[in-house]
Amino acid sequence: MTPTHMRDDLLEVVEQLRPIIEEYAPGAEAERHLSSEVYAAMFDAGLFHMCAPQAYGGLELPIVDTMRVWEAVARIDSAAAWNLVMNQGLAGLAAFLPEEGARELLAEGPTTVAGAFFPPGTAHKVDGGWRITGRIPFVSGCHHSAWHQMLALEMDVTSRRSTRPRASPSFSP
Repeated sequence: MTPTHMRDDLLEVVEQLRPIIEEYAPGAEAERHLSSEVYAAMFDAGLFHMCAPQAYGGLELPIVDTMRVWEAVARIDSAAAWNLVMNQGLAGLAAFLPEEGARELLAEGPTTVAGAFFPPGTAHKVDGGWRITGRIPFVSGCHHSAWHQMLALEMDVTSRRSTRPRASPSFSP
């Protein structure tokens, strides 16, 4: 199936999801997070699979086709689209992980990832890995995602300064 056919199929799916997205939109606005019903319906319909690599069961759609599906969801409910876009963007970071990390993240196929880039947390080297700490005040989709992502600066324990000038992604289930 070509990307265009996949996109068109997903656009039809979005229209099929319209009643459930519209039904739960007011409650999501009041609760300040997407309903479980909408999140699950979008995931089950394959909308969270658009950017995932085909090697892990994803659709690996071109970004232009993906954006058309995001736009269709946004015409129904901007909050549902925001969650879908944020999830896809963060899941796309899997392409920058070492192979072992990508396999762990996508072991069961396309997954859900919520996260934020600011403010970054701190990373301290400990026996067996890293301890990541921090507070992220706003993480779209965190109530429903299988993984959470945040940036963390590696810290030098003796000086309390970052040992690296840039942040790196951190994922946790």
